Amino acid sequence: MKLIIRASVIACLIAFFLKLSLDISFIQDDAFTSFRYVDNFLNGKGLVFNEGEFVEGYTNFLWVMILSLLGFLKLDYVSFSTQLSLLFGACSVVAVYFLTLRINKSFYENNFSSEIMNFIPAALFSLTGGFHYWSVSGMETSLFVFLILSAVYIYFGLNSLRKGIILQAVLLLSALTRPEGMFFWIIIFSHRLFISRKRIKETIDKNFIFEQLIFMVPILIYLGFRLTYYGHFLPNTFFAKTGFGFFYIYRGFDYLGESFSTYFIYGLLLILPILLFRYKEFFREISFYILTLSAYFTAVVLIGGDVLPFHRFLLPVIPLVYVYSVSAIIMLIRSNDKLNSLKDLSACIISAFFIFYFITIYHRELPVINSTRGFEIGLVKKMRIYADYVGRISAVKNIQPRVSLSTIGAFSYYSDAEVIDLIGLTDKYIAHNPKETEGIDDSIPLAWRERRYNIDYVLNEKPHFIIFPAGAKPSAFPEAALFGSELFHKQYFPQLFYSRELNQYLPVFTRRDLFEGSPPAEIEFSQQCDISFVANYIRANNYFLRMTETGDSSLLSLIFKECDEIIARCPSRTSQAAAVIGYSYFHRENLLQAENYLKKSLEIDEMNCISRLYLMKTYIKKNDMPNFWDCYHELKKFSPLLFDETFAIN
Repeated sequence: MKLIIRASVIACLIAFFLKLSLDISFIQDDAFTSFRYVDNFLNGKGLVFNEGEFVEGYTNFLWVMILSLLGFLKLDYVSFSTQLSLLFGACSVVAVYFLTLRINKSFYENNFSSEIMNFIPAALFSLTGGFHYWSVSGMETSLFVFLILSAVYIYFGLNSLRKGIILQAVLLLSALTRPEGMFFWIIIFSHRLFISRKRIKETIDKNFIFEQLIFMVPILIYLGFRLTYYGHFLPNTFFAKTGFGFFYIYRGFDYLGESFSTYFIYGLLLILPILLFRYKEFFREISFYILTLSAYFTAVVLIGGDVLPFHRFLLPVIPLVYVYSVSAIIMLIRSNDKLNSLKDLSACIISAFFIFYFITIYHRELPVINSTRGFEIGLVKKMRIYADYVGRISAVKNIQPRVSLSTIGAFSYYSDAEVIDLIGLTDKYIAHNPKETEGIDDSIPLAWRERRYNIDYVLNEKPHFIIFPAGAKPSAFPEAALFGSELFHKQYFPQLFYSRELNQYLPVFTRRDLFEGSPPAEIEFSQQCDISFVANYIRANNYFLRMTETGDSSLLSLIFKECDEIIARCPSRTSQAAAVIGYSYFHRENLLQAENYLKKSLEIDEMNCISRLYLMKTYIKKNDMPNFWDCYHELKKFSPLLFDETFAIN
């Protein structure tokens, strides 16, 4: 009967987890990077991002192989990726429950309080918003979490060679799924030696060595494959994303601090397990807990945390904190005579507190999760539209397109273009030779925080198109550095096209020589261009967007102030500043001023298609058809597919 009740509760937790996860179903843009590797692999181009470029721009070898197998079987591996993520997420919830039982086995009592408390860690994990997010993302996170939890479960029941071999096999799979899997193997290996340090010669016997070979031999083969195929033992993403120094340590502590306040009740759950040191029977378990968290948190701090949201790096250890905290609470109840006499009531009250607290955290986090999820859905859709347009315009110009952008996932999967990743995840040169632009720092209001880039290299590669996901304004450090470059300004212009699906005009920065237009007019100025104008440009556009959304005319003065700063700090960008002023006036129905500023913008740069489009709209409102048609033909010259009514993504 108890078995049926336990199974029913676990089934309810799984259903609860699946319901909350499916409510936010989406595919992360980053997942499409792996999909591009899978697509190239299945089409005989090799395990590469760009054909002929051997760069390991993924960190999930096993996941890529699983998806490749699905593709080989003619299954839709893109949709299956989310289903597999959900499957392993549900398995992780079950794994947390069984891990709780195993750790608590030494003091388990066959009573109501023990039963209810053993379900709490799994219940808390099923309420963890970050785990929902990454379990429907199409990425490998839930698989990795499941493998780590399984490895810890096997480790605490290790009593035979057979289990030792299974443990090493699971750790091997985890290391092939994520690089951090190697780190967990080191932790378990070190802890195993630590707890048997007094009989070390007996511990390191033939069986022990054989077990380690189960892990080490395949890993050495895999590392050899990496070295010979890609040229490095570590994936390219490691070099592109991480760094060592004060900035990364500060960012790492900030990353941990956010997690502590969200899921660890401001550190309380981290401290509670220390109480288990009082009990000798818990020495093995608590020493493993301290070693794992101290080593893992230190590594996370040193590499600067994760640029992706919702505590992705910490998800493998979050359930361990839940499990050990509950174990500590159970021991506190047992060791306190007053609580022990009311153990069932105490268990219910404590359980209710945890559930209530985590429901509160979940509802506090849900709006942010939904917002981020909505952004990713919009980003994937927009990048797919960009990919389609680049293919169309490249066919018109008869070129094999080379495109550079910072959000490479969906665009690269849906495009046949050669893609230069602005942040270097799939570009070996940028990853190993980053070069920050002086003046592009945290004072600039940017959404993306990646700091390793090299715009000199990107411009030297002469991509045909450069795409900013936010449109014409930068949203990441490399985009801001590009936008501030005079070479970029002279070589690229904002070509426009219209998406019926988004009901929106979209800019794509295009090489001027593809359209044989005039470069922007030279403007004499006495001082070097101050790159801080980029921050003014972003703020001016942010104020403009807020004005169009709210109708608040008072924001005009803030827009004009920022544009004045742009011209004062970098006169060569007068065309862009005048464009912002012009379309701001247009949206406030001041057509005369709009026309004046838009003309001023075009006098400096005839290829500023944003100014040309708004000037054309101004003439429509003024019913000035001769000038409208002049604008129309000029705009068609530099944005030939802008008025192509057939352009849409079905």
